Amino acid sequence: EFIETLPQDNAKSKFEYERTKWIFSLLYLTGCRRSEVINARMSDFVSKRSQWWLKVVGKGNKYGEIPVPNELLSALIRYRKSLGLAEYPNPLETELPLIYSKYGKLKPISDSMLYKIIKNTCNNLADELKANDPASAFVIARVSTHWMRHTSATHQVDAGIEIRIVQQILRHKSIDTTMRYQHVDQDRQHDEMSAKFMI
Repeated sequence: EFIETLPQDNAKSKFEYERTKWIFSLLYLTGCRRSEVINARMSDFVSKRSQWWLKVVGKGNKYGEIPVPNELLSALIRYRKSLGLAEYPNPLETELPLIYSKYGKLKPISDSMLYKIIKNTCNNLADELKANDPASAFVIARVSTHWMRHTSATHQVDAGIEIRIVQQILRHKSIDTTMRYQHVDQDRQHDEMSAKFMI
């Protein structure tokens, strides 16, 4: 909702609005690390058997393929249209970055710039929330790109996606790392036990 309030009154601000919307969708809906998205190219979106996937090279040079849900595909199409590109990526787009750095430039976004966009957006939202919702403002002001990955993982588990599938999507070496995101299930277990099990 906050991103929808960003200015769009000229070509540059419209570009920045579309890019910010795309960044938040991309990080949340894939659970990607910052390094994975800044190094990815449009050609890393691939269609196989009528399904879209995002190929990434992550921590420890580990290759992975992330399922692209319909919501992310819609966000990708919207972002590409805003850049004047065809709706769907193709294998020849090896030079086109997943996120553009500046208006009118084909250059990929830098690690520091991606971090700055996330931080500035969240800090501006936190400033708006301070007066009426200081608790949320406190949390939002601490958001980082890695926080987006944690949130994606938690929400995937909350949505009932099997833990081993979440492990594969996030490319965790150990299932124990993925298990940390089951805390909401533990909260439910505690609530059920407290409410229903007594003498």
